[in-house]
Amino acid sequence: GGLKDIITSTVALDRELRNMNTIAQLSEAQFGAIRKQVIDLSTSFEGGYRPAVELAKALYDINSAGILGADAMVVLEAARRSAMAGLTDASTAAKAIITVLNAFGLGAQDAGMAAEVLFKTVQIGVPRFEDLAKNISVVATTAAALGLSVDEMGLALATLSRHIPDAALNQTALNQAMLAFLRPSDAMREAVKMTGEATASSLIKHQGFLGALREIYKVAGEDAAVWGQLAENRRALTAVLSL
Repeated sequence: GGLKDIITSTVALDRELRNMNTIAQLSEAQFGAIRKQVIDLSTSFEGGYRPAVELAKALYDINSAGILGADAMVVLEAARRSAMAGLTDASTAAKAIITVLNAFGLGAQDAGMAAEVLFKTVQIGVPRFEDLAKNISVVATTAAALGLSVDEMGLALATLSRHIPDAALNQTALNQAMLAFLRPSDAMREAVKMTGEATASSLIKHQGFLGALREIYKVAGEDAAVWGQLAENRRALTAVLSL
């Protein structure tokens, strides 16, 4: 019945929060305050309802990533909104958001922005949030190293997914394309010079990543020596160069 369900839910919530507190090390007063915040967040009408137990599990994941206190609650709120919009659970959303924040050297205050980009990426192209979250780590790290913005990364993933629906293949192809610029071969360096830029990084800075792809394609086409590992998969190469 209803009372039994409430008791079961309360016990499960307390178990998850106690598990979270093995990391957070909160006092009983602080623990009570966090418990109330989690419950309030779960019943908030803004963005829709999420079970408190689900949010507590996500908070554990957030704390496990070294994000604590008020910052953790900011990320949890972003994860809750992202979970509702992306039709996933809060833990999956939180892990994806944290991956992006870490890769781009961003703080908890940027969690909402990261969540918004991830949602838009799913909305525009990638079929499921879980698929995006599962493979985002390598792509985000390479994108950040190349100087792309979070928005640019999301746009490239979403656009590419129209040609390569499989999220893992999609992200592998994009990562290989970015690596062709990040670790340019001699042929890529020559192609860059033919565009009028001195380096691959300056080309991306002035043209954006998708613009840089187009510029290199104009002067080098599908030359395997230019595109490196990406050229080993003809379908992926063709898809990337059609962006």
